[in-house]
Amino acid sequence: MKGQILDFSLQKGGGLIQAEDGKRYLFRASEWQHTNDPSAGQVVEFVAADEKFAIQVHPILTIKKPSPEPTQKIQFAHTATRTATTTPDAISLWQHAVTAVKDKYTQFTGRSRRREYWGFFLFFNLISLGLLYLVLVGSTISEETASVLSLPYWLFCVAVFLPQLAVSVRRLHDINKSGWWILIGLIPLVGGIWFIILMCTDGTPDDNQFGSNPKNIE
Repeated sequence: MKGQILDFSLQKGGGLIQAEDGKRYLFRASEWQHTNDPSAGQVVEFVAADEKFAIQVHPILTIKKPSPEPTQKIQFAHTATRTATTTPDAISLWQHAVTAVKDKYTQFTGRSRRREYWGFFLFFNLISLGLLYLVLVGSTISEETASVLSLPYWLFCVAVFLPQLAVSVRRLHDINKSGWWILIGLIPLVGGIWFIILMCTDGTPDDNQFGSNPKNIE
């Protein structure tokens, strides 16, 4: 598969490739099959190990040909740029919410962008309200029914407590703040408002002390 390198850093230990079909793939420095370091804009060939990672990455060597070859390269670069600017975020809010629970259940390190945090927050509250509504319906029948229906609600709240805490800490890391800032929500009156403002703040555009910008690897 052909693609174009969008970013590479030895400090990060890898880079990012924009494929011809518009998809993006991460690759490790160990998968680079050439003596010279890769650079942004370089056209390469690679093997897609899965939907996210590329292996066996090597540059497409320039062969002396008439003018059509440079023209094709320029056209491909233009197409890749146009695709990157017109393609929406590949990861939906629902996928962010599932990832926060399935793959990052107790991950308190790294960074989470606003889309991941609010995706989790949205579906967490929708499911919570749905389960709570069942409890209210059960209370109109009998106290015993309400007690039985309240069990799924409390089990759900307990199950998502850690991922909810973890995604909040990672969101604070994204704006270059310690996870202990989560305690600001305990301040009466202003604490909750301040915490919401922090969760709405865009992350630092470059790497910070907690890791790389998550927007560059999604």
